[in-house]
Amino acid sequence: MSPATINVNRSAIKYYYLVNWDKTFSDILLPYCKIGSKFPPILDKQDVLYLIENTKNIKHKI
Repeated sequence: MSPATINVNRSAIKYYYLVNWDKTFSDILLPYCKIGSKFPPILDKQDVLYLIENTKNIKHKI
């Protein structure tokens, strides 16, 4: 499962404990998962030049 899915399930469990049993929920027993950031791949200069040279449409080259 992804970290985001785990965090949603954790929040649902926490809500269930707080609403139904009026108990405090310990963050130590079930901590949040860290969600990593996703960056797009960075193109090299050669890749960019290749894309520009192999494009036939002038508007796309610009």
